[in-house]
Amino acid sequence: MKPMHQVLLLALIVLSFPVTGLAHADSYLTTVKSITFSIYSLEDQDKKYLGTVTTTDTPFGLLLTPKLSYLPNGIHAWHIHQVASCDHQGKAAGKHFHHHQKNTTQHATGPYDPNAPVGDLPSLTVINHHAELPVLAPRLKLADLPGRSIVIHQFGGKYYSSITNKSGGKPIACGTINYNLTQ
Repeated sequence: MKPMHQVLLLALIVLSFPVTGLAHADSYLTTVKSITFSIYSLEDQDKKYLGTVTTTDTPFGLLLTPKLSYLPNGIHAWHIHQVASCDHQGKAAGKHFHHHQKNTTQHATGPYDPNAPVGDLPSLTVINHHAELPVLAPRLKLADLPGRSIVIHQFGGKYYSSITNKSGGKPIACGTINYNLTQ
């Protein structure tokens, strides 16, 4: 075999490893680093498209990078919810996501409290009706998200003593997280 053919054959073999690795679910899980999903308004019948949120695994937690428009200015609470549904004005999304499938505390005390739902996110900041400031959720990772939803609430991300609709007011926007990391 000529030296040039050997180099080409070696290059073909080396380049084929990442592609064949993606055929296996375990390898795929380690290659997915971020997922982008859409957010829609809950305030009108047409479910207006508001933009996207990109979620990225980092060594420090899950980075959420919004690229959203048409939201009311100010600070908004947003949470990862248990169910991938935005039906019934976001109420079908269920409770804030917690690894134990139920909250170990009934207090929405924020993203840094180990007893609070891990779906409690740092506040979403909207300036000139745009949200583009990334936030870090230190207790979440991409693998937690399939089959969940993200809900943006009317009011700021103050954390109250009860999660009964005081942790952000009525839902104003929602997106479902329906990807499958093993495909």
